[in-house]
Amino acid sequence: MTDIRLHLLTDDPYKACLMVFRQGLYGLPAWAAIADSVAAIGVIPDGSRAVGYWFRGTLDSFEMQEAFRFRRQHGELFGMTAEFAAQLDDWRARRDAAEAALLASIHDAAPMQKRVAGGGKWS
Repeated sequence: MTDIRLHLLTDDPYKACLMVFRQGLYGLPAWAAIADSVAAIGVIPDGSRAVGYWFRGTLDSFEMQEAFRFRRQHGELFGMTAEFAAQLDDWRARRDAAEAALLASIHDAAPMQKRVAGGGKWS
């Protein structure tokens, strides 16, 4: 099992993933986790890195924010450091480069596949 290096505390997991990873929930890496309830915030291990992203003005959201604030004030959770933010930027850049290379290889292979299949519109 992968160690969780970043906990996103949020009232909208999809938007939080977009903000942090620049992809929807499908882009959530194995080393990150989402806590979207007071109960989930309560079970995050002490000493973990946690960042809150709040988008709604609901009672549930306010309760989650209060649970997060309480744990941070008591030194149980820690926020994002400049060093970790730089590592996250590097990870995103490497992921984006790998995806671009994959797409380029698919694009480069596409004409060959078309020729093999006959190359005509109706073949």
